[in-house]
Amino acid sequence: MNNEVIGRKRKIFTFAVALFGALVLWMYAIGYDTEMDTATYNGVVVEIMGVNTNGYTVADGDSFSLSVDVRLAGTRQVLSDVDAGDLSAYVDISGVTGPGLTTLPVTVVAPNGSTVESVSVPNVTLYVDVFTSRTIKVNIEKTFTSSYTVGQVKQDAYVVTVYGPESIINKAEAYAHFDLGNIVTGSFNVSGTVLLRDVETKAAISNPYVTLSRSTVNVTITMHGKKTVPVKLSVPDSLYDINELTFNSSLATVTLEGPVYDLNKIDALYVSCDGSISDSVYSRTLTVSELLTENEVPATITAEYGEAELTYTVSLPTVKFAEVHIDADRIFIYGMPEDGSAYAEASSGLVVRILGTYQDVTSYNSELMTVMVNYNTLKKDPVSGEYLGIAEISTGDNNICVVGNGYYVPVAVTLQVIENILF
Repeated sequence: MNNEVIGRKRKIFTFAVALFGALVLWMYAIGYDTEMDTATYNGVVVEIMGVNTNGYTVADGDSFSLSVDVRLAGTRQVLSDVDAGDLSAYVDISGVTGPGLTTLPVTVVAPNGSTVESVSVPNVTLYVDVFTSRTIKVNIEKTFTSSYTVGQVKQDAYVVTVYGPESIINKAEAYAHFDLGNIVTGSFNVSGTVLLRDVETKAAISNPYVTLSRSTVNVTITMHGKKTVPVKLSVPDSLYDINELTFNSSLATVTLEGPVYDLNKIDALYVSCDGSISDSVYSRTLTVSELLTENEVPATITAEYGEAELTYTVSLPTVKFAEVHIDADRIFIYGMPEDGSAYAEASSGLVVRILGTYQDVTSYNSELMTVMVNYNTLKKDPVSGEYLGIAEISTGDNNICVVGNGYYVPVAVTLQVIENILF
């Protein structure tokens, strides 16, 4: 075999070996690009999409935080070029048709050439609604077992601002309840918790996404009671003795209602007679409300039949008794011995009871009265040892008479001779 043939065979062999190596490399490359594999990518952040598309937002959307692990399937070539930052995940609420809790899928967007095989959290339950605020009145409710009633209630907060799902707070009412038990005091301070409930069903609202601008309310409660007091007569001290007047009223008692503290200060209501009383009968008509005004009853207290007319009459007595005091120096002793053997004088004054018409006795001048004692009527009291003489009394007014008799005047006697000269 010549050299030329050998050289040609060698070139063919070298080419064949090179061709076979290239074919092997090509077949390996083709296999690597087409062989399927899976890979897991951790910490893919999930976002909320579709907010306000239908008016709804997600409760605590600003603080919503969720990351998922995603398993992708694809060729080794594709997967080798993917990292977690190339993936995106979201929950779309644009299709939600009503408020409340809803469960939605976590959607993952994967690079071209790969498919999502699994997501560590495939579904998320969210609370969606229109979140807003509303200011509502705080109602105060009380239960108690005493006979009192609740009067004035003062609150340090009459309204509260409610934040939360519109579907909940639009049907909410705020209140604070106080169980006062058998309360027996007039006024007191209490604090209570502000609560929410459904205005229609009265069921308590415990939605965790509902918040209040304040949680307590401080209240001052004034309790009211009833008290029945008599209607009495009042007259000026300088005019008549009230015990001598006959008082008749169309309403003997008045039932008052109001704050307990104020009621405790009132024991009676008084109608007054003014200085115009001169006849034997005085009458007047006024309403019960006017009677309260005359007695300076606080405006917080009311009376039953407040506008009813109260008619009362005051009858003056036809006659009047009175007591007149006569000083000792106005009592005269007469009939003493002319020889001056004895001297006598009253040792104390005398109280005389008189009777006459009311007007005469009221205007009587006691200086018109004289009291005289006959020396010869003096008798020695064996018990006290005093000398007593019978009083001769003259009122000095024919319209005034002395009530009773037997008035005795203590007399001091000074003897100038021995005692048995007289007795």
